[in-house]
Order: sequence, then C-alpha cells, then structure tokens
Amino acid sequence: MSKQKWTTKQNSQEHDIRLTRMYFNNTMEIIGRIMILIGQAIMLGVIIIVSASLAMITTSKLPIPAVFNNFGVADGVFRGLTIILALLGIIFSLVFVIPTLIVRNIKSVKLTGIIFNTLGCFFALLMLTISVVAYLYIPVRLNFPGVIMAGICALVLFWGSFFLWFSAAQQQKRINIAMAESLDFRSQLKVVE
Repeated sequence: MSKQKWTTKQNSQEHDIRLTRMYFNNTMEIIGRIMILIGQAIMLGVIIIVSASLAMITTSKLPIPAVFNNFGVADGVFRGLTIILALLGIIFSLVFVIPTLIVRNIKSVKLTGIIFNTLGCFFALLMLTISVVAYLYIPVRLNFPGVIMAGICALVLFWGSFFLWFSAAQQQKRINIAMAESLDFRSQLKVVE
C-alpha cells in the first residue's frame, strides 16, 4: 500500500508542469534575474550611505565627554555602527541574491517573483523613505545620490521580479498549450486507426 502511494506521488511529480526546469532559458527570465542582482548591488550602496548617515546621527546624540573624544571614541562608535548596519544590510541582501541564483523550476521561479515583488519592493521603498529623510535632515553630501539610487533600486527590483514571475507564467502557459495539443493530436490518431 505504501509503495503504491509512493509510486503515485512520484508519477504525479513527474507530470507536474510546475516542476519543469527553468534556469536562464528565456530572455525575459534572464533580464529579470539580472535586474534583481543589479538592484541588490545598488541597494548595497544605498545601505552603506544610509548606515553612515544613521551612525552619524547616533554618534552626535551620544553623551560622550570631550575628554574621550580626544581619543577618537566618537569616531570609533561612528565607524562601528556604520560597519554593523552595512553588514546587516548585506546579510539581508543575500535573501534576494541566493534565491535569484538557485531557483530552477517554474513553481519556485513564480514564487520567488511574487515574494521579491512584495518584500523586495517594500524594503526598497523603506530605504527610499529613509534616504529622503536622511537627505532632508542630515547635511551629508552623499544623501542626495542615496535618494536617487534608492529610487532606481525600487524600480529595478519591481520590474526584475515582475519579469521573473511573468516569464515563469508564460513558460507554464506554453507547456500547457503544448500538452493540450499533444493530447488532442493523440486522440485524433486513435480515431483514424
């Protein structure tokens, strides 16, 4: 009985269209994957700019006595906070980069596209908001390029994840049509015989 269930499950998985391999095999999918990777590279730049601005605010608000400032305590805190925030951003960025490089079938590509379109765009818009606030309230020269980079990143992530999802949906549709035509052709052959 258990062997029959396993065979049935194995057969249904073999015929599941959504498990068809799809890895850098059409133009839209390739563009989508590359756009997501470029968006993450831009996002890293935004994260570094924003983390430096946030570290500067935090350092300026810390009650560090002037005696300790002579030893570079404030500078050390600033650099430490910048590095910690940038590392957290890089780790979060890997959440996007790793799936973009490893998903290989239609089902996982569609799911990745949907998740990136929601989570990635939300994160990009959050970074855009923080960049705008940093530009308005922190007098650092790099904050304006950070706003531009965050806006570009939001657009690139949105379109990249949309292209990724759309290419998977189109691939599944093409396979469904091909299977339906194949079954129709097979039934016509049986009628002729």
